[in-house]
Amino acid sequence: FITKLAPYDRYARGDAGAVPVVGGRVGDAVHRVSRPHVVGGRVFFHCTIQESASRQRHFVLVDGVALKAEDWIGHMSVGPAGDRVAYWTHPGARTGNEVRAESKTHYLAVARLRGSGSWKISRGTKHFSAPWRAPVWNADGTRVYSSGLTRKGWVVLRVDRRERPVTDEHGGIASLAVGSPDALAYVATDPNGAAPELWFKGRRVGAHHPHVARPAVDAAGERVAFVAGRTVAVGDEKSPPGSFDFVLDIAFSPGGDRLAFVAVKGGRDANGIVEGGEWFVVTRPTEGDVALTEHGPFAEARDLVWDAAGERLAFATRDADGWRVACGAARSDAFDDVGRPHFLADGVGHGTREGRALWWRVLPLGP
Repeated sequence: FITKLAPYDRYARGDAGAVPVVGGRVGDAVHRVSRPHVVGGRVFFHCTIQESASRQRHFVLVDGVALKAEDWIGHMSVGPAGDRVAYWTHPGARTGNEVRAESKTHYLAVARLRGSGSWKISRGTKHFSAPWRAPVWNADGTRVYSSGLTRKGWVVLRVDRRERPVTDEHGGIASLAVGSPDALAYVATDPNGAAPELWFKGRRVGAHHPHVARPAVDAAGERVAFVAGRTVAVGDEKSPPGSFDFVLDIAFSPGGDRLAFVAVKGGRDANGIVEGGEWFVVTRPTEGDVALTEHGPFAEARDLVWDAAGERLAFATRDADGWRVACGAARSDAFDDVGRPHFLADGVGHGTREGRALWWRVLPLGP
């Protein structure tokens, strides 16, 4: 399943020890490999080979087939059907060197699976810089969104048959989210210190909050939730409940009537990573009598997943014994690590790691 990387294996030397694995098949060693993206029956990896102290080669591996190598690839995003993958490229990039601001060398690339089984890679126009965040797909996977830097400022880009800007220029685009059908939310920033602005479907939302960040859009594209100061607000909500030191992942239920987010009390920001503190998974309704329900505390929490009915929430959590998957009162055993939960007919499926041993397990749920 993972095939020989013939053009690349001569570089797998020295400290190369990261290995892409699918099922029982082990690929060749590279220097770095991302977590697998399993979508539409295909497996995607982002692999990196360190050719020298200043030069890397990046490539996307799809079912063992390496797509065109690049000098740099940003975080990739796979479309919901698994037949498209988007990522930024940077020809001429060198490790440890900043590229001059006027260097127009960044491209948003989209690889599409053709009927012949091969992949066609299309690049958009040149940009002065690219975001570190992965591109975002709309619900049906026909369009992908990201942001790029033009001479006049940052814009949100949309790619379907071709790439085009869909917003005005801003000093920065901090984050964006998309619901169906193409309900776009993004946070625009100003390098001169003005408060960030949240825009949703062409309208500014949450202007009364001094700080807004990281929007999430429900599946129907009707509601937007976002970090508002020390908690999460929905739409034009002026006084959302809750107060936390950090607010992380936000996830709407499929029907949009409930919301979950990860919040931390205490802790510290270590170069963009929250360490320490008490972690909670918080749930709330999006309308009516809004009251927060806090699940925790935990040492860490991530990967919020609702079931199809929006009645149950599963997530990964860490305690003194290790990582577990939790759903209501059900808790898995503790492992060195766990993968993202998946609701199944007989419970919550999840991958686990014990040392170097990988397992697929199912957490049974009661009626």
